[in-house]
Formats: sequence, structure tokens, C-alpha cells
Amino acid sequence: MASVRQTGNKYSDDQIAIVLQACIDVAVERTTQRSAIRHIEIQVPSYPIKNFDGELRRVSLYLTGKGRFGFKFPANWARVFINITNDDTKVIAAFREQQRLYKERTGKNSGVLEEILSNYPSSTLA
Repeated sequence: MASVRQTGNKYSDDQIAIVLQACIDVAVERTTQRSAIRHIEIQVPSYPIKNFDGELRRVSLYLTGKGRFGFKFPANWARVFINITNDDTKVIAAFREQQRLYKERTGKNSGVLEEILSNYPSSTLA
């Protein structure tokens, strides 16, 4: 693993990548959910496994290019997700949609996520 960047967040970028990669692997049927959970338990023991199903649903949705309002991805998780999917245009479009939905419903969005998304051309909108 390359970076162990951990500021005031609960998990380091590497730990977030482990959780998200496990979700991606299950979502695209590269591995079983049981195997993914076991990997997370070993690599990120502080991660509450009870959250895995919700995380898996969100990852699966964002992989299709659809963002959501509700329990959103924090900006640091979004940055890692975009990175481990090699700047996938559908994932970026999903985060843009998340921003749009939050702006529509609450009148504000994440400035940090907006800064992350500014590194990608608007043409990545689905």
C-alpha cells in the first residue's frame, strides 16, 4: 500500500481503499461477500462489519453512475473511490449527482468534494 494518509478522519486512505475494493470485488462478482468481509476483518479490524451491506449497496449504485441523497460518501472516501476505479467516468458522474442532489435539497454541498471533482472535466457527466 502506498499512502498511510490519515488526518482527522477515522480511517487512513489505505484502510478506506481496502473496504471499497472489497465492496467493488463483491459488486462485480470477483469474490464472495463472505471472503470480502473476512479480508476487511483482517486488514481493517476497526471497521464495523455491520456497515458492509450498506457500503456494498452504495458502491454498487455509484459504479452504475447514479449518486444519491441520504447516507452519502464523505469526501475522503469519494477521493479514494475515484482513485481506485482509475477515474471511472460513471463513478465521477455519481459523485456529481450526489453534489447536485444535496445542493437541490439542502442548498449546500461538500466544498471538499467539489474541489476533488473540479479536477475532472464536466464532460464526465453521464
